[in-house]
Amino acid sequence: MAAYATGLKWNWWQLLFLVFLLGPLCGLVGASWLNRSLVAIYLAFCVVKTVIQIYTAVFSFFLWAILFVFLQVWITKIVAWAAESVLGSVATFCYVLGKLSPEQRAYALAAKEYDVQRVYW
Repeated sequence: MAAYATGLKWNWWQLLFLVFLLGPLCGLVGASWLNRSLVAIYLAFCVVKTVIQIYTAVFSFFLWAILFVFLQVWITKIVAWAAESVLGSVATFCYVLGKLSPEQRAYALAAKEYDVQRVYW
């Protein structure tokens, strides 16, 4: 938006980057509503972003790019965890969310007081 406001010309392919806003929004809404499909969309977004950052780090060999790859892999690991094989990956949050019944999801959303347990995977 700032680039457009300063008078820079936009190309149609630059609007493709707006698609990358949908991933985090789906993750936020999916985690808030315990919606497994929206969390799966965020998982796909994280995988694509990880691949792009690995590509950038390999070809630029810039220290910050390499460090951001490790950060993105850690974020993707929280959302997804390849436990069995490369093709049979099990999404951690999606997997646990799928194990909950609709009644358990409604109970979790309705809970007002609960103890918070911080976990740093």
